[in-house]
Amino acid sequence: MRRASSEGGGTQSGKYLATRRRRDIQGLRAVAVLLVALNHAGVGFLKGGYVGVDVFFVLSGYLITGLLVSAADKARGRRDFSRKYFSEFYARRARRILPAATLTLVVTDLAASGLLNVERAHQVLVDSIYSTFFVANFHFASIGTNYFDIGQPPSPLQHFWSLSVEEQFYLVWPLLLVIALLGITLRGHHDDQRNRPLSRGAFRALGGIAVVITVASLVYAVYDTHHSSTAAYFSSPARAWELGLGAILSLNVRRFARLPSALLMPIGWLGVAAILVASTLYSASTLFPGLPALLPAIGAAAVIAAGLNVDQSPSAPSRILSLRPFRYVGDRSYTFYLWHWPVLVLVAEHVGHSLSLTTNLLLLAGAFVLSIVTYALFENPIRQTAKVPGPVALAFWPTAIITVLLVSSIHWSDYQDALNFAYVPAHRPEILKESEASFVASTEPAHPGWRPSSPPALVEAVAAVRSSRRLPSPLIPSALELPSSEYTPPGGCLGELVGTHSSICSLGDTSSRKSLVVFGDSHANMWMPAILSFAQREKYDVRAIMKSGCTANQWGGKTECGTWYKWGVSQARGLHPSLLIVTASYNAVDSEGVESEEPTVIENLSKFGAAVRSSAHRIVVIGDPPKQGQEPTDCLLSSQATMKRCSESEGSGQARITAGVESATKAFGVFLDTTPWLCYQGVCPMVVGHTVVKLNQGHITARYAEELEPLFTSALRRLLALGGAARPRRAVTVSHALRSGASVSGHTHFR
Repeated sequence: MRRASSEGGGTQSGKYLATRRRRDIQGLRAVAVLLVALNHAGVGFLKGGYVGVDVFFVLSGYLITGLLVSAADKARGRRDFSRKYFSEFYARRARRILPAATLTLVVTDLAASGLLNVERAHQVLVDSIYSTFFVANFHFASIGTNYFDIGQPPSPLQHFWSLSVEEQFYLVWPLLLVIALLGITLRGHHDDQRNRPLSRGAFRALGGIAVVITVASLVYAVYDTHHSSTAAYFSSPARAWELGLGAILSLNVRRFARLPSALLMPIGWLGVAAILVASTLYSASTLFPGLPALLPAIGAAAVIAAGLNVDQSPSAPSRILSLRPFRYVGDRSYTFYLWHWPVLVLVAEHVGHSLSLTTNLLLLAGAFVLSIVTYALFENPIRQTAKVPGPVALAFWPTAIITVLLVSSIHWSDYQDALNFAYVPAHRPEILKESEASFVASTEPAHPGWRPSSPPALVEAVAAVRSSRRLPSPLIPSALELPSSEYTPPGGCLGELVGTHSSICSLGDTSSRKSLVVFGDSHANMWMPAILSFAQREKYDVRAIMKSGCTANQWGGKTECGTWYKWGVSQARGLHPSLLIVTASYNAVDSEGVESEEPTVIENLSKFGAAVRSSAHRIVVIGDPPKQGQEPTDCLLSSQATMKRCSESEGSGQARITAGVESATKAFGVFLDTTPWLCYQGVCPMVVGHTVVKLNQGHITARYAEELEPLFTSALRRLLALGGAARPRRAVTVSHALRSGASVSGHTHFR
C-alpha cells in the first residue's frame, strides 16, 4: 500500500486523501448499516443503533466535499470547471444512487399493493412519490408531528428520509462551495502559479466557512430537538452539521495524515467506542439529534481520521475495518439499507402483528441476499459502466420520477374506485333511532357514583361480537374514510403539537351570557360534536382551550406541554366559566410507548381541580374511552374481519384508571363515565349498528360522537342536577371575564 505522501496527485502532498478509495471506509459503512438494521430488527442491546445513520452522514460529508474540492482544483477554465465540478459530479451521484433507489420504490409499491389492504397500500404509494422527489424527510416529519397519525404503522419507505437529507445536501453544498470559491478568488487566495483556485489559504477559508455552517446547524439542532424532537429528527437543517463535520475533516486531511500512527490508533479506537456506546446506551427517549448526536458523529470522524495514515499496525481500527468481511458488507451497504426496512415492515404489516427477533433476523438475512443480487446485477453494472455519459446519467432522476409515478397511477385509480364505492350518504344515527326516547326523556337526577346505561345498539353489537357475526354493511364512516373522520374544529381551535399557546375559539351560542370552557387535548376535541350540541340546547357560549398531544400525565412538567398547561389554566381561571368540562387522555404512556402507572395522572388532575375550582361555577370531568390494541382501519379491511375479531376487552387497567380519575374528581366536581357508551359487560365492539366507533386506537369518530349527543346531553343534565356539582359562587359572564383580564378571542393565536 502506498504512503499517504504519494496519494492523490497534485503538487501539494496528500491533498486529495479524501478522494482515494479506502478499504476501512467500506468497513465503517458495514458497521453503520448493521447497527441500523439490527436496531430495526429489535436487537435489545442496540436500542440506539439508529446512530448508524449519523455515521453515514459524516461519511457523506467527508467524501463528497473531497470530490468537489478535488474537481474544483483540477479544473482549468470556466468550461472545464462547469464540466468537472457540476456535470461529472451529479452524473456520478445519479449513477450511484438513483437506479437502486428507484428499483426499491417500484418493488415496494408493487409488494404493498399485493400484501397490504388498500388504505395502507395507498399510503405507501404516496410515500414513494415523496421519496422519489427526495423530500421524504419533510413528508415523514409532517406525519410524525400530526397527533392523529401518531401510533400508525410505520411506512415501508420511512428510511428514505435519510436519503432525502443526503440528496438535499448534494444539491445545496456544491452551490455553497462555488459561492465560497468565487469569494476566495476575488480576495486573491487562488494559486497564481498553477492557475487554480485552491491555495493553502483557500483551504483555510473554506474550512472556516464549513465551521460556521456546522456550528450554526448544531445550535439549531439543539434548539429544535428540545422544541419539536420529531420534526428535528427528520430536519435537513438540524442534520447538516453532521455532514458539515465530515466536510471539515475532508478539508484538513493533510493535517491528520501527518499525525503519527501511535496517536491515530487510540483516536480510532476511541471513535469506534463512541459509536458503540451510543448504539447501546441511547434509546428512543434520547433527545436526538441534539447534543447526544455529537458522540457518534465525532466517533465516526475519529475513525475516518485515524485511517488517513497508511502506516498503521495490524491492531489499528483501520486495519480491522479493512478485513474482507467488513468490506464485503460495506460494498453492499447501500442496497442492504434500501431493502432491509421494506422487508421487515411489509411482512409485519401483512401478518398483522409484531414479529419475533428470530423472524426479523431471518428477514434481514433475506434482505441481505436481495442486496447481493441487486448489487451484482443492477447497481454495480450501472454505476461502473463507462458507456453512460454524464448528460444521460443526469436524465436518471426524471426517469425515476416518471417510473414511480407511472406505477403509482395504476394503483391510484383502484384506490379511488374503492373510496367511491365505500362512500355512504349520511342517514339517521342508529343509536338515536333506538334509544332517544328512553334516554332523553328521563330527567331524574343522578346520584353519587351514577353511570349512564349502555344503549340498546351497543348491547346488540356485543351480542354480535359473542356470536362472531360478520361486519354490517355499509360501515359509516367507511374504513377508507376513517383517517379523516375526526372532528375538525375551526382553524386553530385545536392547538398543534408544537407551541406553548393555542387559539381560544368562541363556539356554540356566542350571544349567551352563560360560558362553557372545554379544557384538554385531542380527546376533548373528539367530544366536541356532543358538547356543542349540548351547548346549543342549554344556551352556552363555548370556549375551547385544547392542545393535541398534551395528555394529563404531562401537565405541570417542564416540557412544551407543561408550559401550555400553565398558560391554559390561567386562561380558564380568567374566563370564570359557568361550566368547565375537562377531559384528556388519562393513559400514562412514556416516550417508548410503554404504558405506566396512573399516579401522575391522578395527581395532575387533582392539582388542576384545585387550581380552577374557585373560578368555575361547575366542573365536569369526562372519562376517557378504553384504548384499542389494533388499528380499526387494518381490522375492518381485513378479509378475516368479523365483529369478534374487531373488538377489544375493556381491561382491568382501564377500569383502574377510570376509578382513580373519578375519585380525584370528587374534590372539585362530578365525573361522567363514558365507558358504558363504548363497552358493555367488558366487551368494546369496533362497530355499533353501522357506525364505526374509533378512528384510531384512542379517538372516537366524529360520527359516533354525534350519535351519542342525546345520551351525552341527558347525562350532563343529570350530573349538573347533583348538588355536589355546584360551587358556592355565581356564574360570571364572558364580559366580566374580559374586564378581569382573561385573554379570549375568536380564532386568535396567543404567541
